[in-house]
Amino acid sequence: WCAQLVGTLTEPHQPLTARLTGLFLWPYGLLVSIANAMGAVLWKSVFYTAFLCMTWWYWLVVLPWLGMALLVLSIFAGNCFGVIELAGN
Repeated sequence: WCAQLVGTLTEPHQPLTARLTGLFLWPYGLLVSIANAMGAVLWKSVFYTAFLCMTWWYWLVVLPWLGMALLVLSIFAGNCFGVIELAGN
């Protein structure tokens, strides 16, 4: 279900913020797909652990930074719309 959600967020008809969120969470969807795949539990767990070890920087550095960047962007965009509304009155 989570992997399908991430795939749905990246479809072209979604707004830009939803598509960016889907792209940020794409590795998580890949991890969920690996965990739900058919096969021996040992090999899935080894691959899952290896994938997490290879992408530790993504989960601890990239995602928090991008989250803060989107938060700041939304605050500035909200201020711009507020100024436009005040200028129109």
